[in-house]
Amino acid sequence: MNNYITLLAAIIGSGAIATVIVAYMGRDKTTAEALVAHAQSKDILTQATERAVSILSDQLEAARKRIDDLEAEVAALHREIERLIRQLDVVTKGKRD
Repeated sequence: MNNYITLLAAIIGSGAIATVIVAYMGRDKTTAEALVAHAQSKDILTQATERAVSILSDQLEAARKRIDDLEAEVAALHREIERLIRQLDVVTKGKRD
């Protein structure tokens, strides 16, 4: 038992426990720093994703408006073609008579 006390006194006196405690605390600090860095990375990715979604939403809305405009143009062209066909029918019918 006396040897254990001597060994314990030697370990405490040598600073080995202090080294173990400092290493353990350093590990906790490193873990905390890693968690903070991970949270910051997630925040940055979230912000980048939100910006990308916003940009894509704006582009989608512009594309939808352009599609609506093109559909209106196509409808107007169809009406014009139908008008021209009727006009052509009148002209060619008059020539046949």
